[in-house]
Amino acid sequence: MRTMTLTQLAVALALAGISNLVAAANGITAIELVRNAQEQQVLAVTFNTPLGSAPNSFAISNPPRVAFDFPDTRNLTGKSQLPYAASLLNAATLVEGQGKARLVLNLNKSTAYTSKVEDNKLLITLNLLQQFEHARLHRDIQRTGGLVGHEHLGVESKRASNTDALAL
Repeated sequence: MRTMTLTQLAVALALAGISNLVAAANGITAIELVRNAQEQQVLAVTFNTPLGSAPNSFAISNPPRVAFDFPDTRNLTGKSQLPYAASLLNAATLVEGQGKARLVLNLNKSTAYTSKVEDNKLLITLNLLQQFEHARLHRDIQRTGGLVGHEHLGVESKRASNTDALAL
């Protein structure tokens, strides 16, 4: 039976730790909340290497949250809780485990969001205006019984035999 010295054990453990670091191909280095030209709240997530594609994400409404999963990614920010106290975004939580990092956005209210990859950044746009537009469209559908009332499009409806035609 072969016995290990403390030095050999320490080297083995260090190599195991290094292999875990090598396995994570990317790392989140910064997360900041900014506003774009349309006054929307944009969360800019910066990575140490460019992203190949947008990550998987999902949203829940109660409580309102959006989550993004980043495979083979580590949290290099040094923080797991990021408070923002903005009108839409209350806080973000960044956790790491099972070979991935998960970013959870804790929202003050359910809102529409989009994500876009730009080199080594993921831009997550929280869009309350889009939500208002969706609610207004839903109200218009209920009120008029159609997708959009004719007065909104400047469209005139003409009936020809059994067919509806739209003239612009």
